[in-house]
Amino acid sequence: MKVDKMADLSQEIKEWQLMVTPENNMSKTEIIAAFSNGLFEKTFEYLSENATWEVVGENYFNGKEAIIRNCREVENYFRTVTTRFETFNIIEDGHKVAVNGSGEFIRDGLTVSYVQACDVYLFDDQGLIRSITSYCIQTSKPGTK
Repeated sequence: MKVDKMADLSQEIKEWQLMVTPENNMSKTEIIAAFSNGLFEKTFEYLSENATWEVVGENYFNGKEAIIRNCREVENYFRTVTTRFETFNIIEDGHKVAVNGSGEFIRDGLTVSYVQACDVYLFDDQGLIRSITSYCIQTSKPGTK
């Protein structure tokens, strides 16, 4: 009897893992590349329910829903400009992944903002994002004054 109950419990755990594990099976580097380049929708299923996102010196979002709400606001801004994102480096070490790059925001043919950024992601054991820390520095585009 105990063996049967253990087998049932094991099967229940497998079924539960299937329900909470993202279906697309993106790698961590694919997830963070998408998020850091503004392709938020692709990453929502990879946010843990209690994920946090700190934009250092600017904002702090606590929980998956708060992060998604902020992403929607950023997406609305992106609709008003042309964006050019460039990824320079992605470094992965176990449950930690960091990316640095730049974002240029253009309206009417003119750069309205240029940002150098570094995002640090921590993943949990299920492969979901547990936290994001973003460092964003507004600066001039290299080669311009």
